[in-house]
Amino acid sequence: MIVGSAGQDGILTEKILKTKGLPYLQLTKQGLSQGKKLILEYSEITPNSLSKELRKRSVDRIFFFAAHSRSSEESKRIEPIIEKNEHKRVEDLLSTILHSFEVQEKKASLFYASSMLIFSPDFVGTINEQTNPSPSSYYGEHKLKCAQLIENRNLDQKLCNASVGIFFNHESCYRQDTYFSAKIIKQALQKKFGKTLDNGPLEVLQTSRDFGYAPQYMDLAFQLLSNSKVGNFIFCTGTSISTVDFIKIVCAKLHVESRDLFRILTINEELESSHRFRGDNSKLCNTTGVDKSQILSGQTLIEKLIRDWQNKYDAE
Repeated sequence: MIVGSAGQDGILTEKILKTKGLPYLQLTKQGLSQGKKLILEYSEITPNSLSKELRKRSVDRIFFFAAHSRSSEESKRIEPIIEKNEHKRVEDLLSTILHSFEVQEKKASLFYASSMLIFSPDFVGTINEQTNPSPSSYYGEHKLKCAQLIENRNLDQKLCNASVGIFFNHESCYRQDTYFSAKIIKQALQKKFGKTLDNGPLEVLQTSRDFGYAPQYMDLAFQLLSNSKVGNFIFCTGTSISTVDFIKIVCAKLHVESRDLFRILTINEELESSHRFRGDNSKLCNTTGVDKSQILSGQTLIEKLIRDWQNKYDAE
């Protein structure tokens, strides 16, 4: 079952399951469904009703991607009480799913998608699975609370196989337009194909991020779930690239001039020092058997993203 299939990670996981010929259920804001058939309205979902449907269909593996994630610009425009209520709804849904396992007294495997935002942006150094979380946003607090709900079930041995993926930035052609990689690549593609730019030059903050390839991360998440792995896993490349270099690579690859498309904003020292930590993906690579050199990053990653976006445009 995929919980939260409308976003990038859910879409990519659906593609994996379809490629492997595996049937699956979807749990969305509308309810529980299989294909176009609605099985339960959202309002009808309880631990008992969900347990009954999962048992009937022999579902014992769950991907939980449901979240109200937004770009940093969008988050600033949302009232805190609205954001907290959105997060509470997701937390309640996760609790219902965990409780449904207890009702049917069946050990199941669950993969929960968490975020690097559970860590403080002021942290300096390398982050691994033992690093103490210290979120500085409502979203980070929400992600930490969900991970703790899962951890408590593991400690109680009521839910045996639960893994938490702590994701750094991970990009694909299924990212919403409000996200950095989508904005940059789509802006450059518009210029390349002679289309009128929607809003003129984009303003981009000069900073650095660890960008990974979302399809690869979802493949690794599938491996963890399929092999019933337990614990926290850092999903990252271990390297960072600046937003300026990201733009340079995109524009060079598409043969367009960056100065016509982007305006780089130099930020103050306090902001510039944010997210100076690096992630350590050693546990993830050792568990899945993937060599660190195979994790796409830097120029190789960006060129792959550009090809994916171009293929998506061609298909449309």
